[in-house]
Amino acid sequence: HAKLAENCAIEKVFRRGKYIMLELTNGTTMIVHLGMTGQILFNSPADSHIRATFYIGKDTLKLRDPRGFGLVKVVDKNQNHQLRTLNSLGPEYYDENFTQEHVQSVTGKSTCGIKTLLLGQTILAGVGNYICDEALHAAMLHPLKRKLTAEECSKLHKSLLDIVAESMASGGVSMRDYVHIDGTKGTYQNFLKVYGRAGMPCLVCGGKLTKITVSGRGTVYCET
Repeated sequence: HAKLAENCAIEKVFRRGKYIMLELTNGTTMIVHLGMTGQILFNSPADSHIRATFYIGKDTLKLRDPRGFGLVKVVDKNQNHQLRTLNSLGPEYYDENFTQEHVQSVTGKSTCGIKTLLLGQTILAGVGNYICDEALHAAMLHPLKRKLTAEECSKLHKSLLDIVAESMASGGVSMRDYVHIDGTKGTYQNFLKVYGRAGMPCLVCGGKLTKITVSGRGTVYCET
C-alpha cells in the first residue's frame, strides 16, 4: 500500500462514516480508519504505537494506533475496496437523504433494538456509542425498543441532528483517546447527559441512570 502512495499529492480529503478518504494525484484513494483508539497527529513527537507515518515535504502525519484496530488501505478509484462496513453505510447527517422517512424505512424493516440498529450505521453514517446514547435520551427512547412509531422516528431524526451538531460545535468528545490533529481536545464531554454517567442522576428527572450492555457496548439510559 505504501508504494502506491509514494510521490503523490493529496487532491481531496473527505469523510464517509468513520472512514477518512484521501484522493491522490495518481488516481488512487487512501482509506484510513482510526479503529477504536487511533489518532492522526501532525508534526507530533509521539513515537509509541505509530502504525504509519506520511511524509509531506518537511511535515509528517502519524497514525498512532495503540490497540491495532486501525486501517490504512490504498486502492485504485475504480477498484472494489472490499470493506463491507464502508459499503453498507447509511446517509451522512448533512445528506438530503437523511430524513424522518429514511429513519422510518430502516427501523420498519428491522427486528433489532434501536441502539443495535444505530450502531450498525445504516440509519446514520458515523454514529458512535456516545451519539447513540445521547440521541436516544433526547428522543426519550429505550435503547432496546423495537418498531418505532412515526412520531418516535421524527424525534430520533431531530435528536441525531442536534447531537451531531452540538458535538461538532464543541470539537467532539475527548474522554479517552480522541484528539484533534494538533493534539488539542474537544469539550463535548462536558455536556453529555447520559454517556459515561451511569449511576448518576438524570439531568431531566433526577432518577438514577442505568447501565446495560447492548451489542457489546456499554449503554446508559434513564428508565423514566
